[in-house]
Amino acid sequence: KLLKEELTGESEVVPDLDVRVTAFIPDSYIESNSSRMDAYKEIAEISSRYQYNPVTIKDESAEDKPDIDQYYVKLSEQHKPSAVIRLMQDYSAKLCLVFCNTKKRVDDLLKRLENAKTNYKVGALHGDMFQRHRDAVMRDFRSGNLNILIATDVAARGIDVKDVELIINYDVPNSEEYYVHRIGRTGRAGKSGVAVSLVTKPTAHKIKDCEKAVGMEIKEYKIGGLSEDFGIKERINSKTAIKTERLFLNVGEKDGFNADKLKQYICTASDLDEDKIVEVRPSEVYSFIEVEEKSALRVIALNGLKVGKRRLVVERAGQKTKASVSKSSGKFIKSGKKFDSKSKDRTPKGKKEFSTKKNAPKKILTETERRRKLKETTQKGYTKRKTKTR
Repeated sequence: KLLKEELTGESEVVPDLDVRVTAFIPDSYIESNSSRMDAYKEIAEISSRYQYNPVTIKDESAEDKPDIDQYYVKLSEQHKPSAVIRLMQDYSAKLCLVFCNTKKRVDDLLKRLENAKTNYKVGALHGDMFQRHRDAVMRDFRSGNLNILIATDVAARGIDVKDVELIINYDVPNSEEYYVHRIGRTGRAGKSGVAVSLVTKPTAHKIKDCEKAVGMEIKEYKIGGLSEDFGIKERINSKTAIKTERLFLNVGEKDGFNADKLKQYICTASDLDEDKIVEVRPSEVYSFIEVEEKSALRVIALNGLKVGKRRLVVERAGQKTKASVSKSSGKFIKSGKKFDSKSKDRTPKGKKEFSTKKNAPKKILTETERRRKLKETTQKGYTKRKTKTR
């Protein structure tokens, strides 16, 4: 009605009014085949709602793959910062995006490159930065005031800079989807680009997974004095080769975690390499993970971390712990040791201590609990005084 009134000045609905809707998908939105299909589905849904017998015009040239040369460098962890500088020099790159798997890795690399005293200006981008700071960094990068931008996958979402010539995967990504998203930041608007992944011996097998994701071979690039020679094999069953430990987590698919997202969350929160987590099996409301035995304590240390509106519970699978729920605070209290139903050493009902031993540490109360306890104590004392007076 509004469209017809605006075009003809009349308020009546004209049946033969020809309304044409054209939908364009920008290059910045299309970073992988999955996102492309999602965009088409959204447009098809809108089209079916508002259009009658619509005509689809497909541009075959848009299906061509971007011109991105992909390489990997085999080296040790200590040589990675030097490799970033050497790659910038080898490709004479003016704008370079460097991807790390964790925020800590971003900050560490930033300090190392700044201390290297090169002619390159370096900046960082991750989730702990204020929005105004992130905006300022992006302005400097787009204008060319920064040559190297170090970022995490989450912080790099939505970055659309056409003139990025070089992508460096300082850490090989935790999933193949992230690899596709990363290299898609270069080779835009008909320009060519280069993507180089720095792999160490423990992470070298990930290159095979990346090759499957992009459907092409990733070639080796050698840097004189830094490259090392070691073989790259398909990932083997780590359970038989490495001692692992099975852990229970109280989060699952209802909390928005699938296997990849949960693995990424654990790696980011514990600053753990993805190789240390052998298997992730999420269920509807809980999950089990297999972790290398040496790294299990780092994951268990996440116990009590806030996830959404509740606290994360991480414990060894099969370890039955004595637990109770405090009526006053509603908090989950554990004894920290295996529970034996036949044991005489059992905490009486309503007891809030972590252990029945005399030298056990007292429970640390929150401010709300402290006030509630003080109020209860005051009321009890008032009742006693009133009784004596009577």
